Amino acid sequence: MVGEIRPFADRGASKVPFVGGQLKKPLRSAAEAGTGLADAGRSLQDTVGHVAMLTTVALIVIPVVFVLLLWLPPRLRWIRRSAVTRRLAAGPGGADILALRVLTGSQRELAALPTPPGGLAEAWRRGDKQVIADLAAIGLRQAGLRA
Repeated sequence: MVGEIRPFADRGASKVPFVGGQLKKPLRSAAEAGTGLADAGRSLQDTVGHVAMLTTVALIVIPVVFVLLLWLPPRLRWIRRSAVTRRLAAGPGGADILALRVLTGSQRELAALPTPPGGLAEAWRRGDKQVIADLAAIGLRQAGLRA
């Protein structure tokens, strides 16, 4: 827009008698200053656009990298372990194996079970279905699965 004003200002100033040449110079320099300001505005607009694009990309890339590098590998390991535990529990004697895992593992959750005569290990050896089911349920819970 400023570039369009310069020819009109030059022509109009040159038509003024006696001072047209002198008046033309300040108008031309004012028009050139306006053009410089417009160019600076466009440059600033381009810079802001680039910064906005980089910010957007960073806000998308950082969470995706976080998920892919920090969250996904442990999640995939858990999925594999839980799939093995499900197959184990569904197979023949699976509840017995899960019960044995619980009996040989952490004792914290065993304390919550009612202790049958002779103890949990003796009940497991006898094949007590209720004790085996309770121990297998604890094993599934420990693997992060529902009983």
